[in-house]
Amino acid sequence: MITNKWNGVKESIPWENVSRIYIDPYVHYASLSNTSDETHISWAMVIESYSNKDVLYRFQNLSENDLYIGNQIKEIAKDNNIPFIVNSMTGDERKWYEFELDLEKLPKTDFHEFFQFK
Repeated sequence: MITNKWNGVKESIPWENVSRIYIDPYVHYASLSNTSDETHISWAMVIESYSNKDVLYRFQNLSENDLYIGNQIKEIAKDNNIPFIVNSMTGDERKWYEFELDLEKLPKTDFHEFFQFK
């Protein structure tokens, strides 16, 4: 069962009601009005249900902890025959992705496997 709590409202979706899960990488561009904001690669995990009560998780950076969570959900999807789709990155997204992997000294092979790079 997947649980989401937003605005104090807790919603739960049993795994058998999940129609698909997809990963959507994107570049978060820094806001010019916020000097502490930075441009970086981010990704969203959308868990869609047959009842249209979708759950959205946003991951603001690349981290080993977020990768661990993503891989756990991927395994649950596999065990429950739920399609797990990773949207391809654009050239700009891939540039920021590679930059952040290098900057944070993250394990490229593990991230490439999750984001389905060969």
